Amino acid sequence: MAVSLLGPSADAWAEVSISSSQCPAPSACDNSGGSSTLWPPAGAFNICNTTVAPWTLVGFRWQDANFNGWITYGGGTLSLSGSGPYTYEQHVAATDQLLPAGACLNTYSLGGSVPVAKNGQPYNYDILIKNGSCSPVAAFPTPTPMTCADVVNASNQPSFYDPTLCISQFMGKNGGADSGGLINTFYGQTQIQVAKPAAGWTISGTNITWDPVAGMGNSPMYLMASAMGQEYLNLDQYFLFGIGAKEHFAGALSGGSPLFITVDSAGVAGTYSSEDTTYDAIVAAYPGFFADYACVAGYPNVTTAIGTACLPTADAALFHYMSQTPAGGTSLINPN
Repeated sequence: MAVSLLGPSADAWAEVSISSSQCPAPSACDNSGGSSTLWPPAGAFNICNTTVAPWTLVGFRWQDANFNGWITYGGGTLSLSGSGPYTYEQHVAATDQLLPAGACLNTYSLGGSVPVAKNGQPYNYDILIKNGSCSPVAAFPTPTPMTCADVVNASNQPSFYDPTLCISQFMGKNGGADSGGLINTFYGQTQIQVAKPAAGWTISGTNITWDPVAGMGNSPMYLMASAMGQEYLNLDQYFLFGIGAKEHFAGALSGGSPLFITVDSAGVAGTYSSEDTTYDAIVAAYPGFFADYACVAGYPNVTTAIGTACLPTADAALFHYMSQTPAGGTSLINPN
């Protein structure tokens, strides 16, 4: 799924930017009142990621008033729709899709010339950003409804405990219609097996492969702890694996080397951690429980609070409450 990050009335937001050095705004490629063909100079589209996270860039769009003759150079595919204004949609090549934080892509350019009485000036830019999985899993099916009496009757049947009946479930796929999905229950056994994916994928802009043994100190302890965790928390161990990989690269390798982060930048140790801005949002929502940072709730949102005297850094509250040892054994969360 691709989402547009630029509105139709603006060329850029603070977080993203796109422009054309061949047809700079507002009217470099408007030949409506010209007397000869307009040839744009050499140049390119310039797409910059000014956020703090990498993008998966699908492409970009623009419109012009009444010229439908642009072509592009640089790779990918270009499509045209509309009848004045015309909408161009450029999909970038697969090798250009990963755009790191702070990086710019400037290898795509316009080709063609604008005839007299035509306006080929690009406007209404959109940047298309990949959002979600490259291969989205199927939606969770709705389990067959059962009353409490139905559950009792079903559990009294020999087939209920038939060890030959198994619901297929593995990383990235959901179980059958009656699978527990995220929440699983267990009867006399623990789910301890997991199919190791043969191929890799991308987490937080990093290409990884996943091996819960080689990626965790060549020890089975991570698998054993996850198997135990599902019993205590009633959470599917696949869910635990996913959270561990996302938050701390647990089990992840790059080029055969483990990426596991034992202690993050906020000083939090462990496999499952809270992201700082998520934690800040919780502080803002429940200021009565976080007296030392209750001032965050006085700002319109967490983003505007970061960098102020109230919240000097995004991870200030997280570090304060999760990484410091309270004096005298008193919890820093709602010490009263």
